[in-house]
Amino acid sequence: MLSACGDGLGTQYSSSRAGQAPTSYVPVTPGAVPVTDASAGAVTMAPAPAVLTGPIAVTPGAVPVDPLAAQPPVVEAPGIPAQVAATPLPAAVAPAPAPVTTAAAPVAPLPAAPVKKFAKGPLYDACQTSGRQSAGPELCGCVQWVADQKLTKAQQTRGAKYFKDNHKLQEVRQSNRASDEAFWSAWKDFGTEAGRQCR
Repeated sequence: MLSACGDGLGTQYSSSRAGQAPTSYVPVTPGAVPVTDASAGAVTMAPAPAVLTGPIAVTPGAVPVDPLAAQPPVVEAPGIPAQVAATPLPAAVAPAPAPVTTAAAPVAPLPAAPVKKFAKGPLYDACQTSGRQSAGPELCGCVQWVADQKLTKAQQTRGAKYFKDNHKLQEVRQSNRASDEAFWSAWKDFGTEAGRQCR
């Protein structure tokens, strides 16, 4: 058994066994609690428990909080469950930016491919054999190309005869027959268009 005595600054503990001197001098803090380690035969002093000096405000329905808990305490507001109070508020979500639309630049139309004004037929052959100095393949091909748009095949065959005999063409122009007048009208239209297209 151990006995203790002291002056308020420290307490000397001595063994009750006969013939043994005191084993240790343990400083004592006022209010401390002695703790005996039975295995080591030593006495230590545990710190005095903390004393609350001020009034404590208690909210009705609040849950006691353990100050030694590892997690921060969850304080329950009156009338609100702890699970709801502990739920973090969702972060504000910024509205998605409005899609940016760009007006398509106007596309300039591609230039049309040049029309190849060339063809072969009865007027092409007659033009080539007319003996005229300017009657080359390019010009004669253009004349035939216009004739294909303005004259029928029969009119082309008939007109090919007048390339070397311009006098007969004048007789057709002065004729009063309906067939000659129809031919001359078509031939005149053909000659005007050929002069505009084949230069």
